[in-house]
Amino acid sequence: MVRVRAKVVVFLDNALRQAGSEFDYDGPPNKHLEYLDGAPQVVLATEPSKPVTKEAAPVATKRKWTRRTKPTAQPDTV
Repeated sequence: MVRVRAKVVVFLDNALRQAGSEFDYDGPPNKHLEYLDGAPQVVLATEPSKPVTKEAAPVATKRKWTRRTKPTAQPDTV
């Protein structure tokens, strides 16, 4: 955990932090915080993300629901 000071009013760790308040922060780097004890810790992803291609995306072939039409008015017969 790193000791930080809020530059502006921010909402972090389920709390509203006022400008100038100091607290421990264990999260991604944030430009609205001033780091007092060292630099922010950068968490690296274990696997690189793969871009979604057209071949990998599912393709809808049929409609799941059919469209209903409004009932037409029948002429009155006497």
